[in-house]
Amino acid sequence: MHVNGKVALVTGAAQGIGRAFAEALLHHGAKVALVDLNLEAGVQCKAALDEQFEPQKTLFVQCDVADQEQLRDTFRKVVDHFGRLDILVNNAGVNNEKNWEQTLQINLVSVISGTYLALDYMSKQNGGEGGVIINMSSIAAPATSQQESSKEEPEIEDKDPSGHTTLDFLLSFLYEDLRETPIVSRGQTFGTHIHHGLTIRWFITEMRQL
Repeated sequence: MHVNGKVALVTGAAQGIGRAFAEALLHHGAKVALVDLNLEAGVQCKAALDEQFEPQKTLFVQCDVADQEQLRDTFRKVVDHFGRLDILVNNAGVNNEKNWEQTLQINLVSVISGTYLALDYMSKQNGGEGGVIINMSSIAAPATSQQESSKEEPEIEDKDPSGHTTLDFLLSFLYEDLRETPIVSRGQTFGTHIHHGLTIRWFITEMRQL
């Protein structure tokens, strides 16, 4: 799948994996809606990306993905602004064992809700042009229980005729060698598959070599 000219919505896009994913999409010519609850980080992220890309290539929307109404309004704002939606990246995630209800609401329920909302805009049955939905989260996925439904390894919902999943070129580095994220920086480590100190610049450099 070529992303040049496509419109992507990335949740949890202000920092960490989400920001790296958004920057990679921008480097490949996509327009990106940066969705995040953290207003300060979101504004700073957009400002930094505006220095590298044209300001009209990005849109920041503050949103609590656990709030169904906010999430619905966010999708509406993105489509109203860019005129279409082609890619959804369900990236927002938390790791809070004490508040497990919030964790499930963000890591699981919002992913399901976002997927249905994306289908409303992208499905050809609804007049859309089709698209891609990518569900991803922490690099801790390989170390978690197979029964843990809210934190599994990334999934891609679409395949091209050759049988390869679309946007594999993005996920290959996101899954194998992900950068340090806020969850990791708080001291939570899950095994040797986590590499500390990997930066967004490293990620983009690797992406360009594909």
